[in-house]
Formats: sequence, C-alpha cells, structure tokens
Amino acid sequence: MDRTRTRPLLAACLAVVVAACGSAPAPSPRSSAAPTPAPSPSPIAPPEQTLTVGITGELVGGLSNIADGAPTSRAAAFLYNGLYGYDERLRPVPVLARDAATVSADGLTWTIGLRDDVAFHDGTPLTADDVVQTYELARSTNCRFTRRLCLTTVLEKVAKLDEHTVVFTLRAPAASFATTQLGLWIESKDAVDASFARFERGVEAVTVREVTGYLERISAEEARPTGPDGTVDYVQFRTDGEALLRRAGVQLPSESFHTIDGVLDVDRFVGDLRTRIRAIDASFTSRPIDALAAAYPYLDFQEDPVGTGPFTFASYDPALGLDLVANEDYFLGAPSIKRVTFRPFATTSEAGEALASGEVDWQFPLDDATDDALDGDPAYRVAAYPELSFLGLYFNLHPESGGLFLERNLRQALSYCFDKQTTASTATDGGGTAIFSEIPPMSWAYPTAGLNEYPTDPAHAKELIEASGWTLGEDGIYAKGGRRLATVVAVREGFPERSRWLELVAEQVRTCGIELGFREVPFTSIVRMLDVYPHVNAAAPETRRPFDAYFGGFDTTVEPDPFRLYHSTECSSAERSSTFNFICYQNAAVDRLIDAGRLQTEVTLRAEIYQQYAVALSQDLPVIYAWSDLAREGLRASVGTTAAEGLSLDTPTWFHEIEKLTNVVE
Repeated sequence: MDRTRTRPLLAACLAVVVAACGSAPAPSPRSSAAPTPAPSPSPIAPPEQTLTVGITGELVGGLSNIADGAPTSRAAAFLYNGLYGYDERLRPVPVLARDAATVSADGLTWTIGLRDDVAFHDGTPLTADDVVQTYELARSTNCRFTRRLCLTTVLEKVAKLDEHTVVFTLRAPAASFATTQLGLWIESKDAVDASFARFERGVEAVTVREVTGYLERISAEEARPTGPDGTVDYVQFRTDGEALLRRAGVQLPSESFHTIDGVLDVDRFVGDLRTRIRAIDASFTSRPIDALAAAYPYLDFQEDPVGTGPFTFASYDPALGLDLVANEDYFLGAPSIKRVTFRPFATTSEAGEALASGEVDWQFPLDDATDDALDGDPAYRVAAYPELSFLGLYFNLHPESGGLFLERNLRQALSYCFDKQTTASTATDGGGTAIFSEIPPMSWAYPTAGLNEYPTDPAHAKELIEASGWTLGEDGIYAKGGRRLATVVAVREGFPERSRWLELVAEQVRTCGIELGFREVPFTSIVRMLDVYPHVNAAAPETRRPFDAYFGGFDTTVEPDPFRLYHSTECSSAERSSTFNFICYQNAAVDRLIDAGRLQTEVTLRAEIYQQYAVALSQDLPVIYAWSDLAREGLRASVGTTAAEGLSLDTPTWFHEIEKLTNVVE
C-alpha cells in the first residue's frame, strides 16, 4: 500500500471559446443585436472530503458493544448511536431518544420515547424491539458486552410499551442510569437475529455430547492437574478444541492476540477456545436470549456491523485499516466527510510521523515527540484535556488511627504551602495539569465558583498550624506533645513523576515547618496497605502504625457520583477492610449531598448538588488533588466543523457531532 496519501487540490479550469470566421454578411446597424455572450466556465465541484485517523495497533474486540480499547471504541462510535450521548460538557443528551426519560417518583421506572425518523444502515426502521433486545443482552447472565456495559445487577427488566416507547425497570434508584447505561449502542435486532440463526445452523454440525465432553475434560484436568509440578496441562486440549470450532463454523481465536514477546501463550489461547465452545453449549442449554448473549462476540454480525450512526461499514483489513463511508440518510444530516479511514501503525511515533507528513489528519494519542515537533506550527492543532483519572495525597482520617492530619487545619496548612500548577507541571514534564476536584473540569458537574484552590500562602499556613497548638521547633519543624509534624508517605515504585511531585512538595512545605518524606514501595505492598485494616504504613512497616498520608489515585468516568470514594458508609473497618474509602472520610453534610445526587435525575439540579459537594470537599480536604494526566490528540488544521460554536478542543467529546466534522484541504 502506498503510505503517501495524495491530497486533493482544488484546480480552476478555463473554458476556451473558439470563434469561427465565416462569409455571412455583417449585420446592419438597425438590425444588430447584442453579441452572444461566451459560455461561463462550468462549475467545479469541490473535492470529496475524507479523513484519515492514525491509531496504534489493531482494532480489538469488535465494532459493537464488545469494543475493547480506545481506538476500537472511537471507531465504533462512527457507526452507532445510543439512546443518549454526551455533549462537550459530558452531559447526557438524548440522541435516539425523542426526549429526556420520564422517571417515576420512586426512581425505578424510566420511560423513553424513540425518534420515528431513524433507520439502520440496511434501511430497516429503528423500533422498540431493537432497543429491548440490546438491553436484554446487556442484562443477561451471559452478557459479553464490554464489562461496564453489562447490566445484570442494575436492570430488573426492559419492555416494549409500543413501537416507539421502551420502559426500563431498575433494581434500585440510580440517576447514573442516564450517564452510564443509556449510552449502549443500539443494534439491529433483525441483523443480529439473522446472524445468530446462521450461528445456530453451524453448531448443528456438533453434538451436545461432544461439547459437554470437551468442557468436562478441561474441568477434570483443572481438578486434578497432570502437568509438570502439578500444573494444569491445557496444551492437550488445543487440537480437539480447534477441530470442534471448525466443524461448528465458529471462528478460531487469533494467535496474535495471545502472543506475548513473540511466544504464543497456549494456556490463554485454549482458554479462548473454551469460551467459544461454552457459547456453543449455551445454544443447547440456555434460554434464547442467554444463548444469543453467549454467542454474541462470535456472530458474523461483528464482521459486518449494522448501526444507525453517521457512517456505515465498508471494509476492514488488520494491515490496511478500517474504511467507513458516509450514511447519506443519517437522521441528523448527511456527514460532510464522505469517507473515514482508521489506519493502524505499530507505534505512536510512527503515527506521529504520518501526521507530520500529512498522511494522517487525526492522531490519538499524540506522542510527546510529535507534539514537541509540531508545537507552534499553524498547520496543526491539538485537542488537550485531562484524562478521566487523578492522583492525590490522601490523609488517613480513621479516628482511631492517631493520624497526623486528623485536624483539618493541618491538611489545609499543607495545601497552602506549595504551588499546585507549577509542581504538577514540573513533576510531569508538562504532561499533567493541577486539579482541585476529582470531577473533571470539562464536566457539567464541575463547580463554576467556590472551589478552594489554596493559593500559595506559607504565612497563613503557619497561622493554621499554630492555631491548632503546634510550636515551631529548633529544627524548623513544628511539634506538639512530643510529636513532630513529620511523616513518610508510601508511593508506588516505577512511577518517577509521582516521586518527583512528592519531592517538590516536600521542599516547599518544609518552609512551613512540615517534614514530608516518602518511600517508593512495590505495588503489592500498596495493595496490602490499602486492603488490610488498620492500613499499616507500607513506607514504614516497622512502626506497625497506620499510614498518615498516601499518594495514589483512581480512574474515573463521566459519572460524577463519589459514593464509593467518600461516603461514610464506605469507610473501611476491621469487618470490611477493602473499600475505596480506605481513608475513612466521614462528613454527614457531604453524605447528604452524595445521597441526593444519586437520586436526582434532572441534570441541572443534579449539577448543583455535585457542585456543592465539590466545594464542601475542597474545604474539608480529605485529599489534596495533585494532577490529572493530559490526553492529547493531534489534528491537521484542515479538520473543522460546521457547528456554529466550532470545536471545543479541551474535552474528550470534542468530536461528538461527528456528522458535522469537516476536512477542507486548500
């Protein structure tokens, strides 16, 4: 394949009019007429807009609700719609839904009307049947969707009220249903059912006895291993498993997917064979929807997906990439771009080189070298936004722990002692941005005012420390009752930017009379510290004392609910030692806000609740937020939008109106 894409150029054509001279007499002045005008140049259509997206590695999972990883999910988003989507503020907004859901007073029943102008790529209309089946697959005990999309514990039932109305019944009230579960991609029931029918015809070539016998033999081997040193010998099941799948017409697993450093992991490969054979077994033993759910990843629908989105599937080759073409009948308007190619590269640096050379119009993630090389070049733009994750300095607030920072004055004092943005930027070499809440700043739930960001103020910090009865010692460190204002913080080894942040903070807070040491420890030691009460400090295990402070973080989602992080009922204890609220933050007022936010389904009112919560937490300061890593995506300057407000390049949903994206190359 030619790795250089020819860029379309707009050329002007000149029409040449040739006048022939003849012998006809010249017209008399009286009968003269206006000369015939020369024909105008024919209008020339602008070149068709295309878009090439550089991704790293192959697409993994499938172009459906089993999409695995950012590139595959990004590509599949061009093919599908959910009942809800997200705007640039990560706010859930109706897409296939006609309007926002009607929610019952008890919060359990959600009724959603569907648009009546939506068709799948094969021309069949969207109906409630398509939505019901998609969600039945999600709530099946055999759900094979991406894990976060499986709703067995969330959704009690889903039912069709009429052709364009669906009713969801939740197991418990949850406002987060709108932000996390109504975004499932709706797939064509007709297309999926037809694909499953072909799957069932294929598995008729094998018998129940063959399938159960194979699975039982593996179970027997696991119960009494026959491999060296008592290990399970999975290798013996490979040949029979492959033969069984071939007879059933089910695709074999990809060896490359199970190859690590050039060596096939046979155990994992056989595990994949087993999962596929279990799907065949389910077609014999499970109720129809559960059999369909088990077989879902292996249906030929995955190779020719049918959605309602702005682009339709054209072709896919692991080496050449994925080609999509515009859905000219898209219900939100035909896309401006007519063809999109997701082109794979072995590394992000290779994709970056393609962006720099003009072969690629959009690259994610943008590697540092390319970002530095293209910095300031007007031919490029960067979408940059905080990742949905954060790091911070957590304080142990268990009352019985004797934690050094149980008093809020001391937590606030430490925060007033260092420059947040400079420290974050320096520690991460510009790859992170200081944050002041776990709610991402581009979110609808982020406070517009009132958040305490603790500007550097050592004098005020000392006032707070001394107001709590601490006295500055001769060594420059405050002390009280024989205890110095000093501790050592555990931080995970192998992440130098985290240690660098603590080092920079320690240098600055020492001028305030606080001694903050740190020690890098293995991940296993971190896990043991956080999961085993009373959370003995992994940085100083010889003391047998709980940690005073710990540096680490969490991944988050677009859903702002902080229940598991900070609700009092999630406080760890001897009886329940492993929780996310391992610091035992307890605040009745904050609890009430968290509880209210989980029940309030009106987004504007819910936003007000979480904004109040974030402000309250910034005052109480159970954690000093350090930074979120910045995600970067590289764009040619030619990439734009027809949306009146333009592109908001500070959010991960900057391209959410896909049909309005443009790529006009001059």
